[in-house]
Amino acid sequence: MRGRKAMKIALVVWDLSVSGGTQRQALELAHYLQKVGHTVKIYCAYLNRSKCYPERLKGLDIVPMMKGDYLASKGKPRRWLFYPLEPLFTEEAKSFARNMEKGFDIVNPHEHRAYRVAYYYKKLHGTPAVWMVNDLPRSLIVPPAKNLVSYLHYALLGGPIGRRVDRRRINSLDGAVVFDKPSMETFHKRTGVVPARMGSGLDPSAFEFRPGDSCGDKEGVTLLAVGIFFPHRRFEDLLHAVDLLNKEKVRANLLLVGSESYAAEYAQKVHDLVRTLGLEGQVKFMGEIPETALKSLYASSDVLVFPNYPQTWGLAVFEAMASGTPVVVSTGAGASEVLTDGENALLVPPGNPQMIAKSIKRLVDNPSLYRKLSVGGRRFVEEKISWDAYGQRMEILFNDAVSRKTMAGVKKG
Repeated sequence: MRGRKAMKIALVVWDLSVSGGTQRQALELAHYLQKVGHTVKIYCAYLNRSKCYPERLKGLDIVPMMKGDYLASKGKPRRWLFYPLEPLFTEEAKSFARNMEKGFDIVNPHEHRAYRVAYYYKKLHGTPAVWMVNDLPRSLIVPPAKNLVSYLHYALLGGPIGRRVDRRRINSLDGAVVFDKPSMETFHKRTGVVPARMGSGLDPSAFEFRPGDSCGDKEGVTLLAVGIFFPHRRFEDLLHAVDLLNKEKVRANLLLVGSESYAAEYAQKVHDLVRTLGLEGQVKFMGEIPETALKSLYASSDVLVFPNYPQTWGLAVFEAMASGTPVVVSTGAGASEVLTDGENALLVPPGNPQMIAKSIKRLVDNPSLYRKLSVGGRRFVEEKISWDAYGQRMEILFNDAVSRKTMAGVKKG
């Protein structure tokens, strides 16, 4: 970037005690910013160096504000029975901001709660803040009236009040970034702010490309699904798809990778459904695994299935594509917005096990399509997805925010 001026940048990520898409994105952005000459410090509430991309933590200045990791500190994840009022109780975020050092040129919060830290830091020091939204906060999501219980819970516990308070905070920030069109529209509707929209990044060279010639072997088709267990993963759709494939005489062996601790009730429902459908011999719960093991699974699996809905992006989709593994992706995921059905992926409607099963069977029955998606997927990520491209776009937003602050100061002077 011509005329690049070195900045001192604070990244705020609430939870660095797990390996997830948000964590990966923030760490890769920090490495890019350092590489091009900026000074970067990462502040987090929780840090676990053995669980959160140990290799990518190296070389980064990271300051944990609380001891332990998120799950260990809570015993189990906090369930926000009173989540509609949660925006009114932000002493934690205020304390976080007060304990950050002074002198940053820009603050870049990532996802949940971190944007409130940036808001209070800006109040204290006047520092511009650009928020990487990733997923919309619950305070901006209004349950539909047809879901009467959820809507009454939201309305009676002060949801509109909490949303109004958070809206003021968000409006005071200097920019926001989302991945997908639905998030952009909802964010604009709920806050009045038009966010920037961009995809995330990837380093294709970090994944060994193994072009696939056919789908499955005598043991069956190996399916892979990756993600921390949350209801929006829609793993139940995938289980029903496996059951449908059994009825079509196509044996599918499913590997589910991801922590089950963050939404234990949902994880239990998935386990129960496996038993109900009689799939114990076909489904393996892998839990959290090291990054090297995950890369091996990407390369050795026949198909990655991403049934998530709603999902703003989907880093696992592109990691599998970089490995040469064809992907079946829900159109409820932001990743689908940049993919082309039949060219580099197979796209299916959200919440539709029948279409998932049909797509997998297409890949089993059509080796030429399988090869096309394997090669086309790798080509797509090589040409369109990179961490440097993501970092450059974020850097432009940071520079714009700092420039607006400078200009405002000149006018005031």
